[in-house]
Amino acid sequence: MPDHVVIRLTLRHDYYLPDLPPLRLLAPVGLVVRRIGERLVVIARDGADLPERVTLTLLAQSPDLCRVTQGYDWHRVPVLKLAEGEDQVRFGTRPEDGDEARRMGDWRVVLLDVALAADPPRDIEVHFSAVAAYWAYWLTGRGLRDDIRIVDPHDAAQFDDLGPATLPDGREARVIRSAEPLALRARPTERFALQYEGQFGPVMLVPVLPAAGVNTRKLTGDGADDRLQADIYVTLS
Repeated sequence: MPDHVVIRLTLRHDYYLPDLPPLRLLAPVGLVVRRIGERLVVIARDGADLPERVTLTLLAQSPDLCRVTQGYDWHRVPVLKLAEGEDQVRFGTRPEDGDEARRMGDWRVVLLDVALAADPPRDIEVHFSAVAAYWAYWLTGRGLRDDIRIVDPHDAAQFDDLGPATLPDGREARVIRSAEPLALRARPTERFALQYEGQFGPVMLVPVLPAAGVNTRKLTGDGADDRLQADIYVTLS
């Protein structure tokens, strides 16, 4: 039999959409990986003996991908066994079928143990969710006021005023944080504004605030659980 495609793999990641995520696909010896359009295809060489199952490795090509992927584990590499007919997988929500210890410098995201189709190729889509975190704005500078607030023109997000705080360098700041965690995005659609109520209506200080980056930290204290916070620093002149 000549070279033929046995698996067509589509990868989606909410953080990177509409772009493709920076993931590399590794296949066992005897199989070749090629990218055709938006899909990765696994090709069996002419005359290769195919097993009933193959293990594919998805490798992060950027450490940022690990930081923004919901369910990424820094200590272990999950294994997902995909039976024939299980062709759409949401990473981080489907129960795992095992794991391997993560080594130093190990950027494997997940191992896919795939049953090959009796009549190839098999089409599989793996979807990754983005990490969600509380967006905390640390406001400093001469333009700081007691009556400032953050507003969402679409009224989709609400913010809580956490009051004054002191930065490590001793500067005083005001912290305003989203009431609920918000998903991180490479191309965020959020357009939060900073304003205060003037005599004749709202006065705009910052029309569009910066969005959260890829760095987050775990919250501490009672009830913090595994909640994350993204710190965003804004200086008002």
